[in-house]
Amino acid sequence: MAQPGTPGSQVPAGEDWIARKFRDLDREIGELRAENILLTAGIEAYPDLVRIVGGLDVEGDLACR
Repeated sequence: MAQPGTPGSQVPAGEDWIARKFRDLDREIGELRAENILLTAGIEAYPDLVRIVGGLDVEGDLACR
């Protein structure tokens, strides 16, 4: 097993690597949430539900197929 911080190691150097990894993941999640263009447009999408917050103009057939 490679030593932390050495080439080929999956564990970064330093005793605080878990805290740094957690902060990195937390930042990435925040960035992904910020990129959710549907949510910024007032549209919440779930596996079995789409919720529109605000007004909605629809053209065409609304029948579910």
